[in-house]
Amino acid sequence: GPCPVCPVPDVSCQLDTGVALMLLGSIAFVLSLFYAVNHPDEDMVRYSWQAIDGTIAVFSAILLFKACDAIVDHFAPQNDEVVKMLFDFGQMVFWLVLLQAALFSSAVFERSHHSEDVDSKTYYSAKSRAIIVG
Repeated sequence: GPCPVCPVPDVSCQLDTGVALMLLGSIAFVLSLFYAVNHPDEDMVRYSWQAIDGTIAVFSAILLFKACDAIVDHFAPQNDEVVKMLFDFGQMVFWLVLLQAALFSSAVFERSHHSEDVDSKTYYSAKSRAIIVG
């Protein structure tokens, strides 16, 4: 039957309610982020920004990977599975080499710009960045 609020079937009314609840939830989430980054405790502010930074980094990395994967899929031959597999393997090797180069340059940069306790600081810095490798 029709929805009591609008003269459309129930499915449309449920969809509208779902969208409205998602919008309210999104607004509540953004307000909680504003509260967290403007908190009186400086540690809370720092950890809030670190969590936001990590979240944006993950979403950006996924978006970048999906875009590059779509480009590789576009140029890879669709009818030959072996060649497509080789394209995918090449893409994996590319990302692995890029990750290792980023870790290396980060460790070298850290070592060249800090003088106090460089070895342990560089080690832990590179180790914390390498956690993504597993």
